[in-house]
Amino acid sequence: MGVDIDKLLEDSLPKEWAGVHLNLGELLLVVHSLSNSTRFLPDSTWESLMVWRDMRERVWDAIYNLTNTDAHISDADRAFVSFEPTEAHQLLAIVPVTFRWGVGEDVGFSLSLILHRYSVGRYEFEVVKNNGNENPTEGKAEGFPTD
Repeated sequence: MGVDIDKLLEDSLPKEWAGVHLNLGELLLVVHSLSNSTRFLPDSTWESLMVWRDMRERVWDAIYNLTNTDAHISDADRAFVSFEPTEAHQLLAIVPVTFRWGVGEDVGFSLSLILHRYSVGRYEFEVVKNNGNENPTEGKAEGFPTD
């Protein structure tokens, strides 16, 4: 009798923390990867192209939340996006291991590492405290440079 890793991970994570915090480059790489990977789906009918529709919507919501400000956005700024465990495994399979938008951070590697940690239940996020209140949508991912 095998262990269902996805079910075990889903049961072990609180629903409000079932996701990851990504910077703008990582979020855009998710969208890019989803868009490019749909062409490899067998029998690319309209229905098969919509397989990741909900995930795309959540990622675009996170992009909007991150960019809907007049402030300068840095690589340290992160937005929360929820993923089902199976979606994280799928993304880990299609995201390039290394990818840069120009000369900046290697968002392919950082995204792959975040997805891997999330998939195996070792993803941690440092929560920023504002007047003693925890805000799970702000902070920095543990182990990643914030400059």
